[in-house]
Amino acid sequence: MMTKRLKLVIDGVPVPKGRPRFTKAGVAYTPAKTRDYEKQAAIIADIGMRANGLKMFECPVTVMATAYMPIPKSLSKKDRAATVAGVLLPAKKPDIDNIAKAALDGLNGIVWRDDALITGLSVKKLYSDRPRLEIDVYAGAA
Repeated sequence: MMTKRLKLVIDGVPVPKGRPRFTKAGVAYTPAKTRDYEKQAAIIADIGMRANGLKMFECPVTVMATAYMPIPKSLSKKDRAATVAGVLLPAKKPDIDNIAKAALDGLNGIVWRDDALITGLSVKKLYSDRPRLEIDVYAGAA
């Protein structure tokens, strides 16, 4: 049996899921930056699904995501080299779970019917000169 797979790349600095904000009337809403990122993820997902001739997954999926964060300009040459080698890791904000949440919410209803279908999730953060979020989705266990 051939495993269905989808690979997506969202260029730019990964955006974490923002905390809900509230109007003066007490109505909750998602911050604009988060909404915009979720829309960008949704558009890229839709294009990827169509380009690969895939239909929305109705089965369990495993998601593997890598957030490539920008290398701080303040780092020394030695530390920059360590980031490129994957030795120095971005152990700072934004939190990895919030990065995953924003992207996965954008893919919900496009790549999979409901995010309850995600049975495996692996997320990591690395530094890169080309900030982006790479997402691999596998039908079934990976």
